[in-house]
Amino acid sequence: MDVMLVGGISPVMRKLILKLYKEGHRIHVLSGTRNPAIHYEHVFERYDCPYDSASVEEVFKSVDPDVTILLGAFDGNYTGEDPRKDAVSFTAGVQNILLSWATLKKGRLIYISSSEVYGSSYQKTVSESVSPLPRGIRPIMLYQGEETVRFYQEKLKKDAIIVRVDRIHDVPQQQSDIRFGIVGSMCLNAFRKGTVSYRRNHFYGLTYLGDVIEVLFRLVTCKTHEHGLYNISSSVKWSEEQIAQAIQKYSQTPVEILDVTVDEHRSVVLNNQRVKEEFGFEIFQTPEVTVEKTLKYMHAHSTRFLTGENK
Repeated sequence: MDVMLVGGISPVMRKLILKLYKEGHRIHVLSGTRNPAIHYEHVFERYDCPYDSASVEEVFKSVDPDVTILLGAFDGNYTGEDPRKDAVSFTAGVQNILLSWATLKKGRLIYISSSEVYGSSYQKTVSESVSPLPRGIRPIMLYQGEETVRFYQEKLKKDAIIVRVDRIHDVPQQQSDIRFGIVGSMCLNAFRKGTVSYRRNHFYGLTYLGDVIEVLFRLVTCKTHEHGLYNISSSVKWSEEQIAQAIQKYSQTPVEILDVTVDEHRSVVLNNQRVKEEFGFEIFQTPEVTVEKTLKYMHAHSTRFLTGENK
């Protein structure tokens, strides 16, 4: 199968490429950037034009992909340094990509969103039937992407799938990977400063990246699917306090944990029942194991994570 991946380099992109490559699929990448320093392994063809470029339509016609995956929430091109600029670029890019993809007579499109689109706090796990109320520029940006894809699903009857991924955890390979996971960022703070803060009333549905990739692969290769929206999550609630305690337990140097709890309660854990019933879902690694592996990796590759006075 020819698979088009749209996105800058990120942990999700790297793992997705590796999985598709091992399974024998031909991978094409629309990188959205002309930076030659950014390397994609195991890619058959790479296209470096911006997402809103007129060249994108020609790229899609040339590749004629069986499946197109928009990295969306895990697109490494959107760093968050300038949220408004990111939002404008992202929205224009998604629109142009979908217009170009829709001209093809075949193919499936998968748009990866995240639990960030939920701006409220929930006592129970959040199913796909719960309407998001995004707060902040980035959550609104991601939800607007969902709404654009939904138009092609419902009005044009295209084979498009929206995926909301819960907070991921995995061992970061470099400093830029930190921004994609709360576990990695808390481990980095402990590694650099010897202290880690937590809010005991903040909870997440932490999900191992390898499990996310496995479900995404099943969505790529399935012949049919019952729904246009799926949650990918372990559906297991983890608190920042539990993460901090695991860091203190596995750190090779003394770590002080600080309670910085304020009144605001925050709990968003996605419900994975729909994807579990249709495609299956298993937990291969818990956040505690990731904490232990991350701290060992940071100590073994300290120059990748220490800067300035931390060195």
